[in-house]
Amino acid sequence: MTRYVDKVFLPYLSSVCDSLPLFQCNQRAIALFDIFKAHQSSALLKKLHDNNITPLFVPATRIVCSLWI
Repeated sequence: MTRYVDKVFLPYLSSVCDSLPLFQCNQRAIALFDIFKAHQSSALLKKLHDNNITPLFVPATRIVCSLWI
């Protein structure tokens, strides 16, 4: 999952920040996850925290992962 954050989340977050007229792009992002165990690993949570992304966990649904800014 950390590889997914590196390859998908972070590049997407960067492109969204670049495309928005934000004065500061150090605002927190929210990553929406279901409660699958891999989404709660300490390595993933640390990577999200280090990149100013707040994980939000919801009961298991059809949503696997989403990124909101």
